[in-house]
Amino acid sequence: MIVTDDEALAARCDELRDPEGAGAVRGRTPSYADPLQAALLTARLPKLDDWRAARAANADAYRRALGAFSPVVPAPGVESTWYSFVVRIDDRDAVKAKMLVSGVETKIEYATPVHLAPSMADLGWRRGDFPVAEEAAARGLSLPVHPFLAETERAKVIRAFRGAVG
Repeated sequence: MIVTDDEALAARCDELRDPEGAGAVRGRTPSYADPLQAALLTARLPKLDDWRAARAANADAYRRALGAFSPVVPAPGVESTWYSFVVRIDDRDAVKAKMLVSGVETKIEYATPVHLAPSMADLGWRRGDFPVAEEAAARGLSLPVHPFLAETERAKVIRAFRGAVG
């Protein structure tokens, strides 16, 4: 933790923490776990298998219900931890807003493709250089998949999503 009344130092610390920020350091990757969070996560480690299984159950339910919406799934033979469950959807921002009105929060994990992040500007990449990454950034919407999602909440997510896409 850094505590300061120096605005320039605070801004520089924010830049170093945020890989997509205007002054971000090239090659810096997101690292949001501080030592306190790491200690808490270590204490919760024994529950990891159960939580991963709960996430997988949520993802399986979503895949069955929403498979027509091109969910991002792991390659054959790869077992996902289901940190996120991403669907590819046109008009993603409108769908996100409609779901929020229905009481369901969603996330946009990476709105900016990595090659277009300010920290990569000196590499000279332009829009169009990585069209698959750009399409994923434009259309990806993450649905709640956390291990504490009750079956009724998961059903609410599915209803809200279907209602939002029409």
